[in-house]
Amino acid sequence: MQRRISDHIHDITLSMTQVEAAEKIGVSYSDIRNLATGNLPSLRMLIAMVKRLRCTPESLLVKGELAKLPRGRRTTGAQMKLIRARIRKICQEGEPAKLAKATGLTITSIYQLRSQHEKQGLHTFLAFVVAGHSPSDLLFG
Repeated sequence: MQRRISDHIHDITLSMTQVEAAEKIGVSYSDIRNLATGNLPSLRMLIAMVKRLRCTPESLLVKGELAKLPRGRRTTGAQMKLIRARIRKICQEGEPAKLAKATGLTITSIYQLRSQHEKQGLHTFLAFVVAGHSPSDLLFG
């Protein structure tokens, strides 16, 4: 799924310079340069794309056309601290063994995600998407 996000970024910014691409997507120039060298995108880049391009997170995770968000849809809930809080709540309410099996994360990781100080990246976000949680619900609440 991370490669699909990279592919979408590449498709959007195909005829642009890296500086123009960074401005269009809403990330720094170094992020675009890192993608060009083969690095994977981050959760921060996904949030920036959803906010700046106003596309649905589901359409970023699958190959094909980017679907636009509905006109009245607010994106203020797409913040790292709020996404962390939503994932933390899922981990606290669920049984660790079942969550670990569904997400592919270790039980230790599930226990660590219950902590308020545990950082979460795109791989954690995508693990919960694979487990059946809606990307829109995780991003926007």
